[in-house]
Order: sequence, then structure tokens, then C-alpha cells
Amino acid sequence: MNVDPTKIQLADAAKQLKDRAELKVGEVEEMNVYLTAYLGEYPAHKHPKDEFFYVIQGQLELELAGDRVLLREGDCIPVKKGTVHKPSAKSRTLVLKVEPREFPFEMTGSQ
Repeated sequence: MNVDPTKIQLADAAKQLKDRAELKVGEVEEMNVYLTAYLGEYPAHKHPKDEFFYVIQGQLELELAGDRVLLREGDCIPVKKGTVHKPSAKSRTLVLKVEPREFPFEMTGSQ
């Protein structure tokens, strides 16, 4: 059995992460795990596979199929494939995001 001894301190990684950027911090099976720094509004889009958000710091608002969901520190939410979503953050927000390695997105314009 191979053990990957790579350890990542998320707080240190977050200090180096620019706003509106993400850093791949791991892989689990066929999934990538990202530390993402959200700031501002992002375009509405959808994916052909599920995605998962966990808010580490700050607040992330998600427009999901016409509804608004406010995620605060410690909140998490799965976004099912095909669901139109639009993230936004009024201030820098750190999110741990899990998504498939091959993860295309389709811009949808407005919701």
C-alpha cells in the first residue's frame, strides 16, 4: 500500500492564494480538491457532473436554478449536474471545492 505523505496547511496556502484564483490541494479517486478564493460575481454556468462546495472563511452566495442560497463558514452544499449556478462573494471567501478531474462547464448567460 502506498501512502502519500504530502500534507498541506490550508491556512498557509490561503495566504498565498490570489483573489479569484484556485489551487489544487489534492486528488481523491477521480476527483480534484481545490482551495478557491472567491471575490465578486461569476457567470452563470452548469456542468455535466456534480460539484461540492464547503465554505472555510467568509460567505458565498449561490444562485441555484433561480433560488439564492447564502453559505456561511462551515456550510456546505452539493450542486447536482446540470444545475445552473452563479457564485458571488462580496468579500474574499475561501471555499474547499470538490469536482471531477475532467470538468467542463457551459456558460448559460443569466438565470
